[in-house]
Amino acid sequence: MRGSWPDLPTVFGVLGPRHGFIRPSTHRARAALLSVLAIVLVLSACTFVGDGGFGQRGEALPDEVGVADSDALNIVEIVADDLRYDDLRYAPNLRRLVADEGVSMRNGFSSYPLCCPARASFFSGLEAHNHGVYDIKRPYGYRAFDDSTSLATALKEQGYATGLVGKYLNGYGNHRPLQLAREAEEAGYDGPIPMSQYFVPDGWDEWQAAITGVDCDPACGDAYSYFNYAYTDNGTPTSAGWQTYSTTLIGEQSVDLAHSFHQQRAATGAPFFLSVNHIAPHNDLSRKRVDTVYFRNPQGRKRKLGTPTAPAWAMRLPMVRAIDRPLGVRRNWTGEKDLSDKPGRLANGRPTNPSARRAQVRLARARAASIVVMDRQIKRLVEQLKADGEWDRTVLTFWSDNGFFQGEHGRMDGKVDPYDPALRVPILFTGPGMRDGSTRDDPMTVTDLTATLLDIADAEPPHEPDGSSLLPVLNGSDLGWTSGVLTEAGVNPVSPGRVEAFRGDPRTSIGVRTARYLYVRHRSGEREIYDNWRDPQQWDNLAVDRRWMAEHSDVVDALQQAWSSVKDCAGTGCEAPLPSLLQVDAATNTDQTDRFYDYFERYYYD
Repeated sequence: MRGSWPDLPTVFGVLGPRHGFIRPSTHRARAALLSVLAIVLVLSACTFVGDGGFGQRGEALPDEVGVADSDALNIVEIVADDLRYDDLRYAPNLRRLVADEGVSMRNGFSSYPLCCPARASFFSGLEAHNHGVYDIKRPYGYRAFDDSTSLATALKEQGYATGLVGKYLNGYGNHRPLQLAREAEEAGYDGPIPMSQYFVPDGWDEWQAAITGVDCDPACGDAYSYFNYAYTDNGTPTSAGWQTYSTTLIGEQSVDLAHSFHQQRAATGAPFFLSVNHIAPHNDLSRKRVDTVYFRNPQGRKRKLGTPTAPAWAMRLPMVRAIDRPLGVRRNWTGEKDLSDKPGRLANGRPTNPSARRAQVRLARARAASIVVMDRQIKRLVEQLKADGEWDRTVLTFWSDNGFFQGEHGRMDGKVDPYDPALRVPILFTGPGMRDGSTRDDPMTVTDLTATLLDIADAEPPHEPDGSSLLPVLNGSDLGWTSGVLTEAGVNPVSPGRVEAFRGDPRTSIGVRTARYLYVRHRSGEREIYDNWRDPQQWDNLAVDRRWMAEHSDVVDALQQAWSSVKDCAGTGCEAPLPSLLQVDAATNTDQTDRFYDYFERYYYD
């Protein structure tokens, strides 16, 4: 029999900290047992037993389920938002402290080039079609993600102290947690469920995650407001205050938490996992302050181009002021002239008039300035780890959730579209045995990154992983490009009015990336094939070239086979070998990767 619950804020104030609805008396306090909730109706009143779950959850679990290994390596993971692989030119500290004293994965990819799905893949180790997060908005944003088991819970079970600062998933703060919704359903409760700004997912000891869409209820600020930032402090919504720059605050929180974990390790021996999630260089989306630049399109209509907000001092830096064009535009503003072979809206191109060019330069400078600030905060964190004596037993990795268009294919900004500017991301490692400044060219995806970190911690994956650990590659040498890299998207340039190739699937494009080729199929039925060795800019869609398609039918068939193997893959199926025609040995792959980087250095960068 279903009963009516009291006012939810009162209920969760009573229930306690298991799901983070109230702040524990100490940051590290955790419930000792997994609670059992009983709902008993007596004269229209409800009596609650337990400390925070919805209904019977089975056997109680102790708080500390792992045994701390005094020799275990700490793991510090830093992620940027919308950072291109070539944006590292604006991060000198990151290059010096991590890339030059670590290992750089030169073929790093986001298999779903959009913030929320990519981050959900990192925390789950699953591709988007297996974790169900396809977009940044409902119903496929945060509310679709089950974070009851994650990288954090896996490391917690291995004895790690865990903490997160900065951005989590889009919609965290103004969406209801899937985990609580499921528990409520199991308990027969059909009333309202509190927003996630009060919710601390399982597995996290320290939780200072950015919250979105709160609009001063109950804390002023937003994740994407650089000077009006809000976050939840272990379940308590908190406003950072006007004029507190979010990147600096996230940096301070990361330094403080790293030092706190160091002290805890000195007392208990427990290693730690620190997840630092910067918002830079994502555009500022706040309502109160948005640094937006305007331009005129070829028809003379006023249009806007959003930018990140950066402090005035960063915008005045010589490195920033010297930027005279976006990274995706060749010298003299030359670029792809014919977009007719591209699908949907991309075929129409984007304006390249002087007004649009000025706007793109403003965007490029603002992005660079925001990266500089983030880079200095990363330096502070590394210095703290060294000062505490933790650096020699810490693996630090840096990555980005997706790339970002800066002029390629007529795109003035944005991501998602399945081309290298959006797919390629930096992935860097440094740690014991990985301090030599070397590079690796085997492909690495976000799910591979998760599997690698779990391997470093000797922890069991929270799910059967869709990626594979590249720790042997990091500790040794490249093996070659033998498996396809899946690329998925839920928003892309699909032409309207066409027959849907995979109707009913939330994805609107699915592709496979090999060493040489990119093969994409769109829901519209349109296809794209690019020969990355001969066309590193991906200007010429070979799928519309009938002669090429006829002369290379063996390649087309192999690409279709590779596409079919990863389209709905799961577990080890996502690492299935490519057809032999598409496999590339390590030496060839390194040679072609060298050619790729040399090409863009020659034509695009000063």
